[in-house]
Amino acid sequence: QWMALLYILTFAAIVATFVSHTVASMILIPMVAQVGVDLNMPKVMIMGVAFAVSASMALPFSSFPNVNSVQILDDFQAPYLLTKDFLKTGLPLTIITILGISTVGAYLIHVFLNGWASL
Repeated sequence: QWMALLYILTFAAIVATFVSHTVASMILIPMVAQVGVDLNMPKVMIMGVAFAVSASMALPFSSFPNVNSVQILDDFQAPYLLTKDFLKTGLPLTIITILGISTVGAYLIHVFLNGWASL
């Protein structure tokens, strides 16, 4: 089940990198809910995808704050941030976050949503 969660979170992060986080959530969460029911962990899947979509930040157009940041210009009308800056910082952070969500995060989601007694 862990590998399935990791694959789904990675897919969600990739989709959310290229489209808005809101759109990615609206498209992915209904599908992931059904997969989660089939794997007997729907709450973990849905919350994990919500976090993974929110954590994808490898490109400037993946989220509204990134779009605002890339539009800021200095005194010479050159942008402060380029796409390579987002890739250099955002891609490693996205990978680390997905690994964290799929390991410690999945455990914590399970504990907080189902309670300690369900372990």
